Formats: sequence, C-alpha cells, structure tokens
Amino acid sequence: HVWLTLKEKNPAPRFMLFQEKLAMPSMHRFYLLLALQAVSGQLHEVQHPKLQVDEIGHVDTMTPRQLSSLPSAATSAYDGMMFSGGIKVDGQTIWTSRLCTNQCMEPPMTSTIVIGDVQRDAPQAHRWSWRKVSEIAVNHSTKGFCTGPEDPRIDSVQGRPFVLANVNREDPASACPTDADARSDVIRRQVLILLGSQTPTSQCILHVDEPGFDQCQNQKNWASLVPKDSDTIFVVYSLMPFQVMSVSQETCKARFLKPNSFQVPDFSQVRSGTRYVHGIDVAEGAIYWSVAHTPPMEYEAVLSAVLVRPAARGDRGTQPYSFELLGWSCGFPIDGLLDESLQFAYPNSILDFQADTDLAEVTFHIDDSLNRVVKLRGVRSWLEKAYGVWKAGGSFRCDTRKVQSVERQLAAATNSSNSSRTKVDVMGQSGKFTVYNDKKGKAKGINVNMDAIREVNALGDTVGASGRIKHSLQTFAS
Repeated sequence: HVWLTLKEKNPAPRFMLFQEKLAMPSMHRFYLLLALQAVSGQLHEVQHPKLQVDEIGHVDTMTPRQLSSLPSAATSAYDGMMFSGGIKVDGQTIWTSRLCTNQCMEPPMTSTIVIGDVQRDAPQAHRWSWRKVSEIAVNHSTKGFCTGPEDPRIDSVQGRPFVLANVNREDPASACPTDADARSDVIRRQVLILLGSQTPTSQCILHVDEPGFDQCQNQKNWASLVPKDSDTIFVVYSLMPFQVMSVSQETCKARFLKPNSFQVPDFSQVRSGTRYVHGIDVAEGAIYWSVAHTPPMEYEAVLSAVLVRPAARGDRGTQPYSFELLGWSCGFPIDGLLDESLQFAYPNSILDFQADTDLAEVTFHIDDSLNRVVKLRGVRSWLEKAYGVWKAGGSFRCDTRKVQSVERQLAAATNSSNSSRTKVDVMGQSGKFTVYNDKKGKAKGINVNMDAIREVNALGDTVGASGRIKHSLQTFAS
C-alpha cells in the first residue's frame, strides 16, 4: 500500500490509499517519494511543536492586606500560592488560585481557593498583581494531612464562570477503607462551584455515575471542554484511553458519554493540564486544544487536540456533541520558563487564545511556589498541521519508537565485545549500590542512596500507606 496526496483548495491535504505493484516510471516514484516525505515531515512537526515565546509575566502573591481580608485567614496562616490561572469572559478576566499554609510544601497543611482579577502593573510591565480578591468557602473534610480544596481550574458555560477543584471528602456510601486515626488522607473528590458576579452561588461534590467505576479512587485533574453555545459542561477524564464525561449541574452527576465503557486510564505518558479552548473550525466541526503534560516529575508541556462534532439537526437530544481525539504531541520545553534552580512547570490554565493572531496566553505554576503567564505563538499553525495529519491517517500521539530504538542501540553497544561493561556493586545490606564502568573503576562510578520507596497507582497517588492493608517494605535495606 502507498499513500498519494491530492492538491485541493482545502489547505489540509487529503490522502488516498490504493494498491499498486511498484513497477512505475521513475518520475512517478519521485513524486510518490516527495509525497511520503511531506507526510513524514508534517507528522514530525506535529509530534515536536516549536512554539515561540513572546513574553513571560510574573504573577505576584497577594499582599498582606489582601490575605488578612480573607475569612479563613483568622485561623490559617497562608504563606504559599500556586495554581493561579484565569479566563476571559465577555472582555473581563476572572482568576482563581490556591492558597496554602506551610508554603504549599510541607504537610500537614490546609488550603483555600480565591477568585479575583489579576492585571499588569503597567502596560509594558512583566509583573501581574491581584485585584478584588475574595475567598470561596468550599465544604470539605477536616481529616487528613492536606485539607481544603486543591487544583482549581476555571472555565465558563453560557458566559457563567465555574471552578472545578478537588477536596478531601468522607464518603460513607462508598465504604472506602481509611485509617482509624484522623491523620491519614481521605478520598479526594471533584467539586463543581458555579459562580455569579465572582461570588459562589452553588457548589456540589461530583459523583461519577458509571458501573464498575472505583468510587474509592482519588479524582483529580479533570479538564473541562465546553463547546461554544453549549449549556452542558463536558470534561476530558483521560487521554489514554480517550474518555469524556458530561456533568449535570442539576444532579451533580458525571456520566461517560459511552455508557458501560469505562476503562482504567493509563497516565504513564500524558496527563491533563489546562481546560480546552476553541482553536479552529474545520469541515467536520471545531478543534479544541489544551496544554497537557508528561507525568511527574518531568511535567513537560504537551499539546492535545480534540475534534468536536455537533449532532445532526433533529438529532441533538441527549447527546448534542461527539468528541474525537486528534492526538497529542511529545513533551516540549517552554523557552525561558525554567532556569537551573527550578525543577518543573505545570500548565494549569489558558487565559486567552486569539486564533487570528495565533497568540495564546497560558499560565504555569512552577515548583508549587511561583506563577507565570506565558504568551505563545504557533498553536494555530500546530492545529492546522495536526488536522492534516489526522485527515491523512487518523489519531496521532508522541512516537516513542525512536526512544526504544536508541535503547536497543545502547543495549547492543553494551553487549558488544569491543565495549566496556557496566557493573553494579551492592554495598552490603544497606540498600546502597555503585554503578560504574569496569574500565574506569568504582572510584569514578555513581553512588546511589535510596531516599524512599513507595508504590503509586496510575494517578500517581501513594497506595499502601493507609487503610486496612499497609505495606511493610519502606526501604531497600535488608
């Protein structure tokens, strides 16, 4: 089978698959090779985005006066701020952020979330300051090492802002195992907070109404996707596999669009980050995009694209839209966002996107302590190329085969009779060991000392530290 491209007025190339005995004139083979090279080159550009950074702005923490005005500040000494992000609704910006005690670093700590406005200090300034701050009182359990709402993401439906966050919650109906003492973490649930004029008007804990769904699993990092003119909130639950839920504002239930189809997600390659925003319109509908990220502690930015198709006229009953994953890119760095002293940058909101100028404003929190606004160019170009790749061959994802090929080459080199060998020397029963090249000796090797050992689930949460069954193995020492 070979692929041929047809030039049309549509800027996205279409491809046609046909069978052919490759006994063709040399000129035909030449044009076929050019077509194949073009497809391959476009896929590489989609898998490895190159976005231009126009500006990086620093979001300041709240002033002491603003902090003291919060109702809960009387009992909680907030000294950390993270997950600052916002949206633009009808020309107005609305921001949300998480405030923490103990600098958002050391448990036990408590958190709260605020809403307000963040503006530049001056038209050309690179510093942003909080204005008109108010606190959202969110109901939650007081048990656990980390209490209070976390990871607030703001979006809007029909022009009405809402916040999705997660809170620690005791849920007797689920009969989830917990420790008898009140210091162990309880289950974290997603909470939906509907806002009106920047004040909360209602809030509820979301319940996933799906057979076979593990109600004892922590629920975090749902990425909202609200199509234009939609009165329903949708959320992308996972990218691997691609699973979307609708959220009822009336019943506070979340349901997968394909009933009885839930699959345990795989978060080993990519995880959700920001909300999805409208990117470009195409013949099939509209493409929405988000900035996702690779797993901890790498947290590289990843572009994700979803095709939203409106239902046919007269067939918009309970399911007005369908969603198809175009794909996601490999992780890529944001130039200038991190220096040698900083470890990771987590994408948490898309403040604005102007498709006509191809300019996006994306917020990141860094090392759970700093907050940045980054102006990026190139997302629209990436979406157009991603659409072309999808039209050519369906959904795409980061190609890990090159990494696997390099690993095979390294393995082959290590097994070569002409190469030196890598050895490991275990230091008694301490759990420490040295990795070294046998030609250079142990003195020039790497000493490895284990800091901790723990088991995590697909969401990255520690398991075996609480509940009825605990793990006894906490070290490599024997």
